[in-house]
Amino acid sequence: MPHVTTAVGERIVAWAIVLGTLLWGCWNALVGGYLVLVWAGWLEPQGNDLSLKIIVHFRDPIPFLALFGGLFLSLGILAFLSAPGLFWRKSWGRVLTILVAVLGIYLGLRSLNCGPPIIEETDNVPLGIAQLVYGTAVFAILTFHRNEPVGVSILGLVNFLLGFPIALDFLVWLAEFASIDKHLRDSARVFAMWASLSGFVAGLVMVALGIILPLARWNRFAAIVSLGTAGIVAQMALGVFSLLGAFAGHDSTRGGFLAGMLLFVFLPPALLLLLLSGFEAWYLNKPPVRRALRAER
Repeated sequence: MPHVTTAVGERIVAWAIVLGTLLWGCWNALVGGYLVLVWAGWLEPQGNDLSLKIIVHFRDPIPFLALFGGLFLSLGILAFLSAPGLFWRKSWGRVLTILVAVLGIYLGLRSLNCGPPIIEETDNVPLGIAQLVYGTAVFAILTFHRNEPVGVSILGLVNFLLGFPIALDFLVWLAEFASIDKHLRDSARVFAMWASLSGFVAGLVMVALGIILPLARWNRFAAIVSLGTAGIVAQMALGVFSLLGAFAGHDSTRGGFLAGMLLFVFLPPALLLLLLSGFEAWYLNKPPVRRALRAER
């Protein structure tokens, strides 16, 4: 009888996760589709909605309408794909649902204006709380393993929640510096462009680690070591290019502001990420954790 009760409870939880994921996907798909239609000129912004706030906030809003529209629409499609995969108990469905859950946590923080990019007056407290509850509950349920240290899942969540906005922010900076006419680029701006690329890669590596760490169905240790090494290289490159760009622009009136930005906006994340990578390397190489990461589930 206890086994029957447990099976029924697991089925109810699975149905709740599938339903919540489908609802979350519908909302994202509607928002993304609306922003894409506004970007294409087929719809006009209505009232004081998100599209109008993007238009007011950014100097050149057209690319950002496409960026945010494509992002929300992609998340909606991802949720629609993950829900049936989880319902049919496919391994890829679980992976996609974990990804949807951590994106839900990030967007929940973003809806509370607790994460970049900060767009004024776009906070939505009820929506943010709902996304945080959904994402946290689903992530905890799908990544919990009795024989694995809980710190592994926590590190995965931290990597994703930090890596995703970092990758987005540096992608925006990379687009801005890369779009400058080649004849107007000085050495400081060239270093800033390479620093932006390094930060973008570092963010992507953290996102990949955030996805791989909670998975316990295959040997992750080699992949984690490879990604961790690539992340440290990208973080060091971000710091080095930031310092070189700051040094190259400090004696130029035009490059003075850029030098300050490289020192106080680009360099601190590189140092903090290197500290985080050092802590991760220490924790993941502890014998019990390393054995758990090498184990096949």
